[in-house]
Amino acid sequence: MRYVLFALPALLLWLAVQDRRLVGMAVALSAVFWLRGVSDPAFAQEDLQQPAQFLQSAVQPADVLLLRAPEVYLLAPLAFYGTPPGAIAWYNGDTAQRQTPAVFVAQQAAGHCRIWLWSARAWLVDRDDALTAGLAAFSTPVMTWRWPGSELTLFERASCP
Repeated sequence: MRYVLFALPALLLWLAVQDRRLVGMAVALSAVFWLRGVSDPAFAQEDLQQPAQFLQSAVQPADVLLLRAPEVYLLAPLAFYGTPPGAIAWYNGDTAQRQTPAVFVAQQAAGHCRIWLWSARAWLVDRDDALTAGLAAFSTPVMTWRWPGSELTLFERASCP
């Protein structure tokens, strides 16, 4: 994913050389992509392959995986390395505007004993960490794994068999 930051502007500039009418657009888009990468230091440090592969072996069919990220890029490694068994729900800025974290957690975690929370750039979606607080209200955090740019926490409910 991080290579898009360099490959897309190069492609745009190459296209601009082929057709001189596209020079302005190529320069503008290249600047936007480059500035986006420079202004977001976590982007250059993210390696989502390891957590995605870890989820393949750790998540069970009865579990639910909650993705907390502002963009769909957390779904890309799951699509590439395989979706883990179990339900998947995505908590983003749109979800946060429609329902409170407590309601989201109650709906998504209903009937599941183990809830996985995969967070990347959570400060853009959930600045108050309300989703984690909502999970901790009715389940216990068991373990947390960290990789550059993302964090994975396993919650278990005490009321499960």
